[in-house]
Amino acid sequence: MQLGTNGEFVSKVLRKFYEERRRKFEINVAAACIKIRHYEQGLEASNLVLEKPSDDNQYKKAIYRAGVCYRGLGDFENASKTFRKLLNESDLDGLVRRDILRQLKGIVVQEQKRNKEMARDMMSGKGDNLIEPEKKQDSPEDLRISEEIEERRHA
Repeated sequence: MQLGTNGEFVSKVLRKFYEERRRKFEINVAAACIKIRHYEQGLEASNLVLEKPSDDNQYKKAIYRAGVCYRGLGDFENASKTFRKLLNESDLDGLVRRDILRQLKGIVVQEQKRNKEMARDMMSGKGDNLIEPEKKQDSPEDLRISEEIEERRHA
């Protein structure tokens, strides 16, 4: 009976080791996909890690890389939600927090650029079949983030 117990123990240890290695592998795959701008595949790799929530750094990296992938795909709403989720983590160091704020600021700039292009296309007749997007008011949190970014720039 003890042999079976040891075998089960070894099996659990190996399974845990495999899962940890798999998570690290998927995080690296996501990073590589981001570098070559294959955002859909990067998002898939990140989501494999995010399926099993944990408190480790791999999970936080997966959240960040998913946000980068959403941004790369032009899904600014999900990118913003993802980065804000990560900002709520209490143990982020200053460099990581600053990079997340930089990503959020970049999202705002990209949305403004997209809206200008749509407006220009509509005025030139190219966008006759486009529905005019609703103007989005900056939320208090967006304003706070923008102010924090500006403060850090001047610090």
